[in-house]
Amino acid sequence: MRKISSFTARHLLIVCGLCAAVGLIGSAAPVAAQWEDCVDPTGLPDSWCTWNESLSPTTVQAGAYLSLSFDTDSGWPCASNTFVSASYADPSRIVVNGVPVTGTPTFGGTGAIYVIPPFSGIQHFNIVFGIDGCAPTDCVKPAGGGYVGPFVTIGSYATGWSTVLPFRVEGDALMLSSVTPDHGPTAGNTQVEIKGAGFANGAAVTFGGTPGTSVTVVDCNTLRVRTPAHAAGRVGVTVTNPGAQAASLGSGYQYMAPLVITSISPTEGPTDGGTAVTVMGGGFLTGATLTLGGVAANSVFVVSQSTMTAVTSAHAKGKVDVVVTNPDSEKATLVNGYEYTAGADCQLGISQVAPASGMETGGDLVTIYGDCFADGATVTFGSTPAAVVNWINSQQMTAVTPPHAPAVVDVTVTNPDSNSATLPLAYTYLQVNYYADMEITKTGRPNPVTLGHNLTYIIKVVNQGPDNATGVTVTDRLPAKAAFGSAIANQGTWSLNDRVLTWYAGGLDKGAMTSLKIVVVPVRPGTISNTATVVASEVDSDASNNTVTLSGTVNVEGMPDLAPVWKSAKVADGQISAVVRASNLGTVSSGPFAVKVWLSRTASSHGKKPVKTQEILNVKAGGVSEPVVIHCESLPGYKYLIAEVDTEDTVNESDDSNNVEEKQVQSVTPGAEE
Repeated sequence: MRKISSFTARHLLIVCGLCAAVGLIGSAAPVAAQWEDCVDPTGLPDSWCTWNESLSPTTVQAGAYLSLSFDTDSGWPCASNTFVSASYADPSRIVVNGVPVTGTPTFGGTGAIYVIPPFSGIQHFNIVFGIDGCAPTDCVKPAGGGYVGPFVTIGSYATGWSTVLPFRVEGDALMLSSVTPDHGPTAGNTQVEIKGAGFANGAAVTFGGTPGTSVTVVDCNTLRVRTPAHAAGRVGVTVTNPGAQAASLGSGYQYMAPLVITSISPTEGPTDGGTAVTVMGGGFLTGATLTLGGVAANSVFVVSQSTMTAVTSAHAKGKVDVVVTNPDSEKATLVNGYEYTAGADCQLGISQVAPASGMETGGDLVTIYGDCFADGATVTFGSTPAAVVNWINSQQMTAVTPPHAPAVVDVTVTNPDSNSATLPLAYTYLQVNYYADMEITKTGRPNPVTLGHNLTYIIKVVNQGPDNATGVTVTDRLPAKAAFGSAIANQGTWSLNDRVLTWYAGGLDKGAMTSLKIVVVPVRPGTISNTATVVASEVDSDASNNTVTLSGTVNVEGMPDLAPVWKSAKVADGQISAVVRASNLGTVSSGPFAVKVWLSRTASSHGKKPVKTQEILNVKAGGVSEPVVIHCESLPGYKYLIAEVDTEDTVNESDDSNNVEEKQVQSVTPGAEE
């Protein structure tokens, strides 16, 4: 490029002319010009601020990319407010030195400008512009004279220097790709949208040679037009640009006659259906449906706008309406156009059920063959109806077997008119042998529990196998002395009805465990007990672990809790010497009670002999009683001392499970027991 030695007012005028061409400032209406008249490179501005300028390609396809490379200097006046602009550039498709530009660059009606951020020294720039897909393919020249485009400009707003590089745009050839909608009434006036490429302002559209109205060119790829009136049938659609360039889409639009049914042939057929019919009329669209008496016909085929064929479905006897419905929901009806008549030679019967056997659990798909099956017929296996039945035609239907105990059963088909047919012993239910050993355990905490406080049960269910379990269900009748609080299931759902909590756990793989947490609140003191039971759909090989019962104690707050505590016990010269005390673990004093001591052969008081009883008047909360001293003769085989707190119902305790305590006083010698 040439280098200009100084900045002049001429350069400022050049930049302003550029702005007008790019569309950033106003300009007079453009006029078409030949490419060779567009740009004289020797007359374009050139600056000492840029060098090594390169623009590729110099002829770019509309919608493609244009790459600009150049070097520039940061010294004054070169780097002050430096910008790069391109005619017909898309502001959203600018890449600078490999990095897409984010944000919103400044842009005008027919181009884009990118302002270079401040930099220092000599810098190399590569800027890629995406050219608008609808950019004009001819250069435009302001009516008042000046520079014409398109071109790329490098310059400065502040100092006015500029460098200009021209390029040329080649547009897409005129073509049509689609018309939406592609059909409409013969009266016309339907607005359609035509997609394609190369559409120019002032384009005209014809449908089968008849001009459309209200043509609007949205952009180079889209135009809208209202259809003219035309006879029924498919027609070509043609777009013609100013200058006589034209493109067509053959059979691109279909004019539809009003939907109407004029006749059906034949006009009658048997109630079991299966009659081939031809419907005549007009306006039939591909994809149209046909119903007779509200029942969809089979094998519907639209031959043309005036003809369609189908096969009737089964229906009750009588005259019915014939209805055609187009995909756009337009309907036409021939009232009482078809009559279902009784088939004199058609006898309802079943010839085969295939397959002829299946599992007792049901759920198997079987096909039933026979004659005179009607749409809406039902099927029973034994006396159990099939929930899912699919009528295919008068000689074939399918059904999903219902559950049934292992047995050989009859299969019966019943038509909507109550006529029925039975194939004896047609289907065999086979036994399913699955086993799942369900084990249930239960814990309750705390025990004892204070009246009015939460008691939490944890129920655990384990599938000991050998098969996976389904339909796992736990029932738990809540204690009568407790109110229900809450329940949380590890899986499945639960319900509560009349104090019975039912937990539907669902499936449980072999070896797997699941749990349920139940919280109750005791409302009466004393013993509290409840039982939980688990079942599953499979055979349980061990029913002994399907039920668990748990008992506990409900105490009133502020009760004593008495327990014997051995202090010493020894044997010397055939005499036993021992000391035991009673400890009050409760929160209040005890009142009177007795401490009783026995000699016993076993720790469970088997074969016991009383040796001492001592009355105790009172033990304070947290305290111990006076010592109970035992002196007695040691007997062969009696190796335990048993101490028991006996309240004789004079003292209510918070926990009476700890009222007995044993103490071993001699070891067992073989042959010493009596």
